Amino acid sequence: MIYLMISRTFPAFVLACIMDRQIKAERAWLIPYEISKEIGGFEFSRLLKIDQNEFREIFRRKSLHRFNDTMAENFYLGFRKFIEITMMMHPIFGRENLEVQL
Repeated sequence: MIYLMISRTFPAFVLACIMDRQIKAERAWLIPYEISKEIGGFEFSRLLKIDQNEFREIFRRKSLHRFNDTMAENFYLGFRKFIEITMMMHPIFGRENLEVQL
């Protein structure tokens, strides 16, 4: 289930890679899934509504990582960077596809 979600949701894959720091890989790869359960999905529109402090609270409450505060910030900034790059690559991914999800 978890790997299926990550394989279908490229941002989840990227964020799982970012989370893989000084914890077991299995735990790191669960973090995007746990976030998706917490916010009701992993669509861009849901993720964009959550600010850095809210991610920090989720990480702390669920104790998602060994370094909750730092990795919550990395998760937030990683997703924002993913959006920025996707928008710049508009001819490849198609901006209309991103905007539908926003």
